[in-house]
Amino acid sequence: MIICDGYCNKYYNENEIFEFKGRKYCEECYVKIKNDDVELQALKNYIRHVFKYQPNKMILNQINKYNKENGWSYKNIRLTLEYITVVRGLEINYKYGIGLVPFYYDDMINYHKARLKKMQEVENAKKKSKHVNVNKKKDNMHAFNKKRMVNMDDLEDDDE
Repeated sequence: MIICDGYCNKYYNENEIFEFKGRKYCEECYVKIKNDDVELQALKNYIRHVFKYQPNKMILNQINKYNKENGWSYKNIRLTLEYITVVRGLEINYKYGIGLVPFYYDDMINYHKARLKKMQEVENAKKKSKHVNVNKKKDNMHAFNKKRMVNMDDLEDDDE
């Protein structure tokens, strides 16, 4: 029996254990740990994109603090940074790291909820709307042009 190094700390048979970065996890913890690692890499890549530098020790400490103490996911931290830089158009100073994240976290959550709600409304409107074809009888001549039209046969009869 092997103990899971993840969140559950339960015992499992060797065939039920997955190894990731030298540690052993059950299937459920493995999926969570793997997803967290992917999101952490995406967050670090976005920080590199914003600052044009690798995340320093202060920024990594801020990330760990927000994740462990506040319980924020790496994805939400990244989305908050995107909200600050893209939506709000603010410039973040490398000297202060990602210190603005706590101040805009709730705004980001509200922004994405409103955006999701709007997208669902659009989808519902598409489902409810009906396409109606209107067969309109086309008149080749407008009323004005009909009045101005001269019948040439009538003109010939008058000359005779």
